[in-house]
Amino acid sequence: MTLPLSLSRTCGPWALSVLLCFTATAGAQEAPTPRTVSDPAASLLQAQTGDLFKVRLDQLIPTQPAIGYDQVYYKLGLYRADPESKFDDYCEDNGQRGVKRYDAQRSRLDTPASFSCKQAEPRAGDAAANDLKTVVIGPAGKIYLTDGHHTTSILRALADGGPAMTLLVRVTDNFSQLTLADFWARMAAENKVWLKDQDLKNIQPSQLPLQIGLDYLQNDPYRSLVYFTRGIGYQPPAGATEFLEFYWGSWLRSSALPDLSHYDLNDVQAYATAVDDAAHKMVALRNDEEVWNG
Repeated sequence: MTLPLSLSRTCGPWALSVLLCFTATAGAQEAPTPRTVSDPAASLLQAQTGDLFKVRLDQLIPTQPAIGYDQVYYKLGLYRADPESKFDDYCEDNGQRGVKRYDAQRSRLDTPASFSCKQAEPRAGDAAANDLKTVVIGPAGKIYLTDGHHTTSILRALADGGPAMTLLVRVTDNFSQLTLADFWARMAAENKVWLKDQDLKNIQPSQLPLQIGLDYLQNDPYRSLVYFTRGIGYQPPAGATEFLEFYWGSWLRSSALPDLSHYDLNDVQAYATAVDDAAHKMVALRNDEEVWNG
């Protein structure tokens, strides 16, 4: 298998900068317009499942300690090579079905009037709201991100993004009435938190970072590896369990693949070999073989 990869050292030590070749309607009643969250935001304490809020990236608290840095570097490199894709991705992540108007010289993410998306921002109950990143409201109205750690870290790293960048998110649960201890117990019981570090060692909720972004989250290279096998070694099924990529990464780390120290991940061909090896291991699984914890 030949994978077209290239590395850019401008975005990070293992930056993947050129593409890996992977190949609505509103509810019956008028839904509320998404609200912009101030800090502190009393409105979050009354949030209901399905509510939409526009939040700043620095208001989001991670529910996992690590991301795959190479996945972030790949996207940053892609956006440098193909700037329009940055706006297309942002519109998609905002539930707006991709970019409609974009100017290569003038468009910036932090200047909304400089570009436009194919659809208006969705409202609660719209089909497009299902595409939004998800959050849980915790004690004191804090906003815990449960999906989108890579996307938000990428946006935070962009010159026209940063901590003040806003993103539309969807509330899946409001646990703000719980004590902090009960909140984390509920999050663990509902599989909404990943309490293992980049080396698969157990951690406590108090050890989770307080912000999203490359400056706060640790690097799990196996999480990046799984991302690059998507469409080659596996395809996420509809209704996939939370943290699916971490399960795959844990399996590759613990039983299936040679330690990544055996690959020179600064070399494009060696990185491609690691992806190829991982993909072959994944597709060779027996139907009854357990990947992680049942």
